[in-house]
Amino acid sequence: MSNTPTNEDTTIKVALRIRPLTSEDLINIPIRFQRNVLSTAAQECNQKEVYERCVTKMVDKFLDGFNVTILAYGQTSSGKTHTMGTSNDFTSPTESKGIIPRAMDTLFSAVNSARYKSQKFSMRVSFVELYNEDLIDLLAEANDEDKPQVLIRENSNGSISLSGLQEIKVNSVGEVMGHLSRGSLNRQVGATDMNSKSSRSHAIFTVILSQQKFIPSNELCASPLPLTPSTSSTPTSFPETKSGSHSRSNSRLSRRFEDGTWVSVTSKFHFVDLAGSERLLKKNFKSNL
Repeated sequence: MSNTPTNEDTTIKVALRIRPLTSEDLINIPIRFQRNVLSTAAQECNQKEVYERCVTKMVDKFLDGFNVTILAYGQTSSGKTHTMGTSNDFTSPTESKGIIPRAMDTLFSAVNSARYKSQKFSMRVSFVELYNEDLIDLLAEANDEDKPQVLIRENSNGSISLSGLQEIKVNSVGEVMGHLSRGSLNRQVGATDMNSKSSRSHAIFTVILSQQKFIPSNELCASPLPLTPSTSSTPTSFPETKSGSHSRSNSRLSRRFEDGTWVSVTSKFHFVDLAGSERLLKKNFKSNL
């Protein structure tokens, strides 16, 4: 991990993490390729540091109503699933927890804090796998033959959605991790010379956050809410008041602009764990399917 300062206003950031050589690497990788120059720096960068330096501010943006995506890319055995935390469960040691469980801890701590006590939240999760150009719902309870087909659809407003993919409501970190662990067990894996349980599919774990917040009228113009199709607003209803010669409708409008508006916002946090980027023949791939 580099200490080079970055522009906080950018919408795309890239972080490079280099895994040190393992005992398996020393056996399987030719000596001429065993460059261990960067392993010392890599060992000093633990899971907590990766999360705090790369992800914490993304969770804040997610709570503000922005869509966020974190994508792990690299060859087999480079540490994508470990860094992302896709395979973490309740028994995983705290120091080895990846991005997903740490992000969920931060997210639920935030929505239950005093800062957001005036807002209403609801969360759902989905887990989809892309394997051999097929989309598979990893959280579906049915057998493979009975699972509903997941298809990519384009809505009338131009947005993309996945039909047939279920979204399960969650109320705690434990529920999120339970679904993540269950879905990870259904992923397609295979053995290579680099990894005995290499993920052979792309997987996207998504957290959908719906929130209702009250914005005073004097803050509407300066609100940080993103102007996306998922953002909608509903005026607050107020009791009728006497206002001289003003009509009932004008009275309600004046109260609405005086006090503010309830705004409903839906945002999505995508955690993408890609399959290895290498050619399978070079890694001696052996499928367990």
